[in-house]
This record gives sequence, C-alpha cells and structure tokens, in this order.
Amino acid sequence: GWTARRDGSGEPPLAGEWSEAGVVSHAFTHAQLRLRVAVLKSLNQPSGEGEWWPLARLDEAGLPTVFAKAARLALQTFSR
Repeated sequence: GWTARRDGSGEPPLAGEWSEAGVVSHAFTHAQLRLRVAVLKSLNQPSGEGEWWPLARLDEAGLPTVFAKAARLALQTFSR
C-alpha cells in the first residue's frame, strides 16, 4: 500500500504513451522492495534537471543495483 506519489492519484508524472515494463524485486537488509516499472515511449530528447546517459552507455553510469535492475527491465521493453 505504500506509494512514493504524494498525490496518490496513480496518474503518470508526464503525459504520453506509457508501457508497463514489469516489476523489479530487490532485498535490502531491512525490507523488500517491489518496484513497478513503466516506460515512456517518446522521440523527444531528454530535458530538465538530472544527468542523462545514452542508452548504449547506461552500464557505465554507476547506478545503484536496484536502479540498474529497473533500467535493464525498461531497456528490454524498448527492444520488444
């Protein structure tokens, strides 16, 4: 029942065509996390704050394990 969304609406944060990629499970020392991954399919260039990496070099980004799992799942969705 926990959600990171403050408004609790379940609406996507950006308008566009979203695809469900699946669920990533990750074990921390004190908790289990099940992260639902959705992918926004867009031809637009990324914008906004943050650090953006080309998909071909994502393994070089040094992502924490849980985010690397989510990124791999999202990339599988793009390749379908």
